[in-house]
Amino acid sequence: TNTVDSALYYFDKSEKIALNIRDLKRLSQSNLNIGQVYNHTGNQKIALKYFIQSEKQARELNDYHLMGANSTNIGFIYQQLGEFKKALKYFEKSLEYSSVLRNPTGQLKALLNIGQTYIDIDNTTKAKVYLSSCAQLSKSINDQPIQAIIYFNLGKTLKRDGDFRQAINYYKKSAKISDEYSLVLVKSMAYLDLGRVYIQLKNDQKALYYLNQTRIIENESG
Repeated sequence: TNTVDSALYYFDKSEKIALNIRDLKRLSQSNLNIGQVYNHTGNQKIALKYFIQSEKQARELNDYHLMGANSTNIGFIYQQLGEFKKALKYFEKSLEYSSVLRNPTGQLKALLNIGQTYIDIDNTTKAKVYLSSCAQLSKSINDQPIQAIIYFNLGKTLKRDGDFRQAINYYKKSAKISDEYSLVLVKSMAYLDLGRVYIQLKNDQKALYYLNQTRIIENESG
């Protein structure tokens, strides 16, 4: 708590200095920093006000880096609050800004965020479109850890569509990459969903295997 209070104190001080000298870029950055602290401490609605203010200032500056950072943060908060249409709006802005900057990593994350949000609202058709684009881009820049997350989400989407065979394929791809890169949580989630898919397919032996593997991973990771 003391660390958080100290961070807020200095960011607030920086904001006041920026206001006094009319440094809009510094002011936008300060509001972004304050928003991140409030978001970290679970004060999402307060954080949202700072992110929106920072994004507005960044637009006045035409600063695509700050615009993108704020749009992503705003999107995440709206996603957590269950306001998915607003989340999509800001994730799409983030994708636009990353495209202007020709930042493939930013584009990749924005595409993934959009795909995950479409999963949240059960629009599996659009989820597959964005996640497939995401998978292609991740291959082109050879970002394998994020591929594990993309494949997990594709498996999740296909599972919801009832395409269990394809879902299994993507879950196994996700688990394989997760194992190579020690992505314990992603591997555990992939195994858990594999177990659930095999229950649906009435394959009890494989269902038990993957569910047991999930339990072993959770026990090992504490």
